[in-house]
Amino acid sequence: MMNKKMFYKVAGSIILGSLCIFSTACIPTAKADSQMVKNQSAEITAKQMSIDENYITGDINIPVISKLQDKNVEKKVNEIFEKDINEFVDEKVTMAKRDYKEENKDDQKEEVNVTYKVAYQNENLVSIVIDKKAKQGKNNTFTIRKGYTIDLKSGKQVNLYHLFDSREEYKNIIKSFAKDKGKELINREILDDNYYIKEGSVVIYIDGYIIGESDKIDSEFEIPFSNFKYGINTKTELSPYAVDVNIKNIKLDTDYITGNINIPSIKGLEDKKIEEKINKRFEKEAMDFKTEMEKEGKEGLKDAKKYGYTQRPYGADIYVEEYKNEGDILSIYMLYYTYTGGAHGASNGVGYNIDLKTGELMNLKDLFRDGYDYKKAIDEKVKAQIDSNGQEIIAKGVAEGQKEEAMYTPYKGFTGISDNQTFYLKEDRLYICFGSYEIGCYAEGMPVFEIPLSEFEEDLK
Repeated sequence: MMNKKMFYKVAGSIILGSLCIFSTACIPTAKADSQMVKNQSAEITAKQMSIDENYITGDINIPVISKLQDKNVEKKVNEIFEKDINEFVDEKVTMAKRDYKEENKDDQKEEVNVTYKVAYQNENLVSIVIDKKAKQGKNNTFTIRKGYTIDLKSGKQVNLYHLFDSREEYKNIIKSFAKDKGKELINREILDDNYYIKEGSVVIYIDGYIIGESDKIDSEFEIPFSNFKYGINTKTELSPYAVDVNIKNIKLDTDYITGNINIPSIKGLEDKKIEEKINKRFEKEAMDFKTEMEKEGKEGLKDAKKYGYTQRPYGADIYVEEYKNEGDILSIYMLYYTYTGGAHGASNGVGYNIDLKTGELMNLKDLFRDGYDYKKAIDEKVKAQIDSNGQEIIAKGVAEGQKEEAMYTPYKGFTGISDNQTFYLKEDRLYICFGSYEIGCYAEGMPVFEIPLSEFEEDLK
């Protein structure tokens, strides 16, 4: 069950998301323009939306895949794109409406635009790049880039590691390539979903702020396939989904609370009692969160009126990420976000790792054979990653002329995993998760450490 302590109050800027089709400000336009790649099995077109309100305008283009043989896969792929873009746009629309003041309307009006391009496509996969741009005020413009490489047989996203032979030290090759271009990268900057494919090359994109190019959308490194000893596998086929995961959205929009409550539910299990059991858990914990935050928001507004100060609406959001969904395991990570005033909000991640045979939640210890000291093994692997990243940060800083004794390395607060450690599974990998402030400062975010399950060998159940 979700711990009530997750509702701790830390100040923060409101971050809102939604799985709905934007708000009433978004209006579908005429027939979509085709961006079909010739001689391929799938057709990709643009679903166009427009926003035109006093406080925000924009044009939104969402890629839509059609003509796949498996319509369930087609639906799943399109939901991935919808989820990404809708969350971004709904966040910007909500924040613009909240901040809008009639007397400053000329300076307040914001813009939001979303475009995409098909970077690569064959009969097995498609690689699409989505650019989400927002303009806040006169001078503050930023773009978020996201690459999606999708397996057209299963509808799942293809991670970077899926493209390479297990013997390929692909991250070292990427770092070496970037170094030749004058940029030092470290492992934690090379994420397995921050890439896309072009004809004959893989493109890695890095947050420009990390490597001192904050004026750019993202710093990209286009690496020819020939740079990799064992080549690139563009015919990867991933395991099919075990169950369908749907999302119900409840939008909050009052004078005391705003936000989006996204609640997952599954269908497709033969045992409907187990299916109902799983769905009731998701529903109850999400609604408990909603009820608690609505209560706090009302109390905050009441105090504001009583003592004569302005109270911005509290924020309450639940974001849902579906990870492992195959065989007898469903792994979903849900981020519970709260805002109660001040500079920034509080986020708490909860991993729901479910045995689909029983409907029960799995603890981390359930993955390993009885008697195995899994905590010690995981602690050593996490500590090794922290030390390795720290050494890379120091080496990078020294090369740039900084003094080693004056440099800071992240995650110094790590002392070991807990008995109820948050985690999720994805493909054949284990991800160990920590909350804000748990092992580092707020700026260090919510750290996640990836460990291939193969490293545990015979100690896995």
